[in-house]
Amino acid sequence: MDPTIAAVAKKFNCDKKVCRKCYATLPLKATNCRKRKCGHSNQIRLKKKPKDWSRTRYLNIIIFNINQSKK
Repeated sequence: MDPTIAAVAKKFNCDKKVCRKCYATLPLKATNCRKRKCGHSNQIRLKKKPKDWSRTRYLNIIIFNINQSKK
């Protein structure tokens, strides 16, 4: 994947914050939630980062090949 496209996708999908009360997705610079239902709470955390699927897939392929060679 093109690095610039990956950077834009990461900005729009991964680089976010999440309200701990209502789970609203917020921009990275947010200090309070925008939603009224949680009372504009300031309990905000960073969004969890996705796993590195490419590395996981690579390790699974290696393990599969080792298991196949044992048979």
